[in-house]
Amino acid sequence: MYEPIYYTATSLLIFTRSRKLKRLKCPFRVTAVEDTEDFRKDAIYFVHRVYPSEEHRLLYEINGQTYPYNTFEILLLEDLPT
Repeated sequence: MYEPIYYTATSLLIFTRSRKLKRLKCPFRVTAVEDTEDFRKDAIYFVHRVYPSEEHRLLYEINGQTYPYNTFEILLLEDLPT
């Protein structure tokens, strides 16, 4: 899983699995880590904005709603099936 190390409202800074620093600009792809009321596991969703929460946790805006970042796993092009 890619863990964000810095963010702005429209981007995340992450370390890739190969330990390279990479900036993801919104919209970027994520997948739900498990089935929920709103999401299907392994379906692809797009994050349109990034927010801090009052508890200093990262939130992703998807389809106009905000959700905790750890509900999702970031997908990079190298992760997508060919």
